[in-house]
Amino acid sequence: MVMSLNRSIACGSDTTLINSPSTPGADLTKWESVAKHILRGYDIHDIQLLCGFFSFEDTDILYALLRNRWVPFLNAFVIHIGGGTYSRKFVDALSVDQKIQYIFKSLAIPFSPPESRWEWAWTPQVALNETASTIAFNIDKDSCSHFAKIPFKDLVKQALGDDVKSLLEFIAQHVRLSIQISRHLREFPHVRLKYIRVEKVSRLLEYTYTNIVC
Repeated sequence: MVMSLNRSIACGSDTTLINSPSTPGADLTKWESVAKHILRGYDIHDIQLLCGFFSFEDTDILYALLRNRWVPFLNAFVIHIGGGTYSRKFVDALSVDQKIQYIFKSLAIPFSPPESRWEWAWTPQVALNETASTIAFNIDKDSCSHFAKIPFKDLVKQALGDDVKSLLEFIAQHVRLSIQISRHLREFPHVRLKYIRVEKVSRLLEYTYTNIVC
């Protein structure tokens, strides 16, 4: 499943900012260039997505680009994201800085910290009598259930090169599971052949998911 993450993002997206896979620590110059182009445009929906998901290394760039926008556009932007809360007269009376601050505040996506460190529902100890297929499906089911809890915003940030805590923890848990399985195989060497079959089933599941997504 982890191996499928970047492929899923690459194959499943037609968005300008995430149309190719990236790796943590990648150079964000290309992305900032595209982001600046969007900020100079007039598509409010695209700008909303950009402000909510894209992390500028220097937030002053984002602020400066909006501050140099045509005032009537900023007025329309504030009225749009306000959902009719404010009248045009009220918005006209705001300073440019107040309008930008309102835009920043309104578009900030609330941060939902991941649950406390999750543990696997499946463990090698409870699977001694399970078949290889059952083990593979149970591991995959547990993995998918936790992957589904990762906010979409975190996936976007990771695709753009940021290190995201929720994804790093997700990967770390898989490393911990591999250590558990290694210890289990040393303690019960007679199940080694079964876990070789588990790996084959898991690879088949990954291949199937990848082809469905892409």
